[in-house]
Amino acid sequence: MDTITGRPAPGAVLLDPSNGYQALPADEDSTVPRNSHWLRYLKRGEFIEAAPAVKTPPKVAPSKANSKHDEDKD
Repeated sequence: MDTITGRPAPGAVLLDPSNGYQALPADEDSTVPRNSHWLRYLKRGEFIEAAPAVKTPPKVAPSKANSKHDEDKD
């Protein structure tokens, strides 16, 4: 199932139907189903979608064949 991660806009109280209509916490991101209920909040600006996490590629150590020291040899 598709989901959305975000939090209520400042001052908004959003009720979660899958959690007994309890309010989402305002101070932390919550993951909710991407359905008409949450898309309506999102469209009205009452639910602010979190920026997706950016994955950084692992650093690769330079190989000895490409080092400057090897290039200087004649």
